[in-house]
Amino acid sequence: GLTEFDLTALLANCANDQLELAYFVSLADAENNVNPIEFPYTNVTNPQTLYLRASVPGTTNFEVFEVHLIVEDCSTGCSEADVDLFLMECEWFAVDFNGSDDLSIFELDFNDNSNLVITNTTNNETVNGFWATSETADGVWIELDNLNGSNIQALTGTWLVTECSETRLKLENDNNGYVVIERECN
Repeated sequence: GLTEFDLTALLANCANDQLELAYFVSLADAENNVNPIEFPYTNVTNPQTLYLRASVPGTTNFEVFEVHLIVEDCSTGCSEADVDLFLMECEWFAVDFNGSDDLSIFELDFNDNSNLVITNTTNNETVNGFWATSETADGVWIELDNLNGSNIQALTGTWLVTECSETRLKLENDNNGYVVIERECN
């Protein structure tokens, strides 16, 4: 990704009052002291290498250092407690199951006693199942079990939460399958 960098913060704790510091996009520019970067700076590739020229004022003495810019997605995922709270509010619908909306007719009602009530909204048939969450270094996992209704058993298994908001969750399993569930409050 691309983002804006405050390159002055890199050396904020360094005593640089006896040095002239400038950043450049190429080693040649840094060595020749031409085309310094303006601040703030937005990277043009990810990752990107810049060059910091540190020179002693009034002399030809300088050193060039590489500075590596890497943009990482550091958005925080949801915790197990977050997922539990989200799931137990309102009802959920599987709006996308491996590219299909075939399961969108099923209303999923996650109860705090690990009971999952699934209602087929076309004929009002209900199925009771089990749900639980756990958290590992990989993230939050949702286990769905004892889903014995037509078609809905496709959701049986353990799912990793890969996208998380209070109104939408994307879950992926070990078989490269996925399901997107969305919350609906009446």
